Amino acid sequence: MTTKILKLLIICAISFSFAQNNLLNVTIEGMHCAGGCAKMIENSLNQNNGITAAVDFNNSSATIIYDSETFSETQILGMI
Repeated sequence: MTTKILKLLIICAISFSFAQNNLLNVTIEGMHCAGGCAKMIENSLNQNNGITAAVDFNNSSATIIYDSETFSETQILGMI
């Protein structure tokens, strides 16, 4: 998880000049397994250009960097 968050921060730093990036930390309840639920949510979010996400099953949370010119927090929460 630490590696994923570090990658997210590096990506945010690199792409900051290209887009309006925001950081969103979300609690996700109801995940039953790391390999299924958590991975599916993470992959689903990361398929969108302008979103980089890391889902942490053990902490029931997600750290998401997103382009606020393309997505709103409400849209991202709807994806989850």
